[in-house]
Amino acid sequence: IDLRPSALFFGRGSWTNDRTAHVLIDTSSIHIDSLALRNEEQFVFLDGDIRKDTSAALSFAVGKLRLENAAPFYEGPEFHGLVSGEGRVMSLYQHPYILSHLRVDSLAVDDHPIGNLHFNAGWNNERNVIDLRGDLSRDTLRMLGFTGLLAPGSKEQELDVDLMLDHFDLLFIEPYLPDAISDVQGKVTGKVDITGMLAAPQANGEVRLDNAGIRIDYLNTKYTFSHVLKILPDQFVMDNVTLLDGQGGQAKAR
Repeated sequence: IDLRPSALFFGRGSWTNDRTAHVLIDTSSIHIDSLALRNEEQFVFLDGDIRKDTSAALSFAVGKLRLENAAPFYEGPEFHGLVSGEGRVMSLYQHPYILSHLRVDSLAVDDHPIGNLHFNAGWNNERNVIDLRGDLSRDTLRMLGFTGLLAPGSKEQELDVDLMLDHFDLLFIEPYLPDAISDVQGKVTGKVDITGMLAAPQANGEVRLDNAGIRIDYLNTKYTFSHVLKILPDQFVMDNVTLLDGQGGQAKAR
């Protein structure tokens, strides 16, 4: 099959190939020779083999691929961002698995900006899950590192990811706070486990807040504290916190 220069419509814009791509089909073997599709700045490139031979690989590369393209295939929050990177898919006829290195620029969940995500994903053949490893940053600040697994489509648990925070800057959360709170400061160190379903993730863990502080605009007062924070699926717990108001005043909060 020769796919001549043409346009394809997948429901989110028109994708075009500006050069002839060749597809050779021989019984159970499929060879794809340089299939490149573009949609404005987005592109998808495929090249390689799909065969019963488990060593055969279909290589792919993507550039500035919008995460919104995946919206029809899952339920949950709306993800935004641009995906770029490359990888290989193997053993498609038996136990498919993927090896890849990808990055997501300007990642956002619904209307909330998150940062830039870099991660490696590999298919775990024994457990039928995707192994994940990577880190999240915003501008020049490293936000966190993570390892774990993703089992999309599982009826019991789709997420099992460990977040490792090492002096994570609380400045990252300021856009998500109410308007009456500002001037956020402090560092967070600890570990948080994220489990459950993509549409309803559950968080459990314990972190240390060092020199954390917020300003209550109505009072025009900034409060600072250092304390351990327990994170549960339905609450954040701190007990007997010593608050400082910057004028030498102290208070205990539970």
